Amino acid sequence: MTKDEIVYDDFAKIEMRIGEIKEVLPFPRARNPSYKVCVSFGDLGEKWSSGQITNYSEEELIGRQVVCVVNLPARNIAGFMSEILILGVPNEKGETILLRPSSDVPVAGEIF
Repeated sequence: MTKDEIVYDDFAKIEMRIGEIKEVLPFPRARNPSYKVCVSFGDLGEKWSSGQITNYSEEELIGRQVVCVVNLPARNIAGFMSEILILGVPNEKGETILLRPSSDVPVAGEIF
């Protein structure tokens, strides 16, 4: 199933940047198995996200570069304010596979 067609100006409103995961905490209050994830955007600061990415160990996540949407309004998830959206795609098992650059790139680099 596909979504409605958009124009470039709609896409241009989305600010996506490369972040680096700095901290991962358990999130037992979440409805689905999740972590609280702190992502650094270098000079732009750090932001937190709730991520249903427990198919990764905390150790696998620390230091990983990820693609994030950074200009969505914060969202309250089980009493936790999720400030960004870490992008991923489901694999055949329905697990979230995180999107990341194929080579290391500067943190906070903007996706276009």
